[in-house]
Amino acid sequence: MPDLFPTLRLAGLTSPSARLELVIDRPVASGSFDGAVAELVRKFAAPGGVGAYAARGSSADQSRLAVTGAPKPVLNGLNFELEAARVDPTAFQILRNMLATLNLAGAGVTSVLVREMRQGIPAPVELPVADEDNEDEVYPGLPEDLSYLWDFEDSGSIKFRRIVVEARGSLTPEQVLLFQERVQSWMVLLQEGGFCLPVGPPDEAVCSSGSVSQLEDVSVEIAMTVFLASEAAWNVLFNLLDAVSRTQVPLSKVTIA
Repeated sequence: MPDLFPTLRLAGLTSPSARLELVIDRPVASGSFDGAVAELVRKFAAPGGVGAYAARGSSADQSRLAVTGAPKPVLNGLNFELEAARVDPTAFQILRNMLATLNLAGAGVTSVLVREMRQGIPAPVELPVADEDNEDEVYPGLPEDLSYLWDFEDSGSIKFRRIVVEARGSLTPEQVLLFQERVQSWMVLLQEGGFCLPVGPPDEAVCSSGSVSQLEDVSVEIAMTVFLASEAAWNVLFNLLDAVSRTQVPLSKVTIA
């Protein structure tokens, strides 16, 4: 299984705000996969643009990640430039897992390097793949100071998950649509294998697309019939919801069952 997942090395990524270079390598350049790689990077970055990958100790409304410009083809892969503000470096674990889905199709992605574009950065440090012993350290962590209460309830099912998001006031149709858009960007990460480990490779650790609908005047329900992924995925969802709560729709509680 490890050969399926490219190595991931991080250099710097300690500045609150930074320009980053993302280098995705494979031994033989293949234009047929360039578009697929660029699309996965776009899907990965989209939730980061609205606070999904907030660094530990930072609030989600202060965190941003964005791809700037088009990817630059190089001899054995693609280079991307990113703008990052208060981003947890372990978020790139999600991208590494997503790229493994392309390796199942023969892309041959061998390594991912993320480094700050400044002088004096330290040598790259390799981030291990997620396993049952380290997943709390190698994925983005649980936000420390959420703007709402949260709770986990035992659903009795290892696959089906139901999430109820409660607001502090009645929701408008536009606000329900906002939740649908934000949650969908998180579900894309799940469907593309972003949290597959330590459950299994991305073709085995699968998640349904799920649905988001208004439950009551003050709540929406997120239902997923299949959830086979790391529990760390909830941390990213909590960040997304926290950013909404702090800036647009104040929330009172999120319950996962």
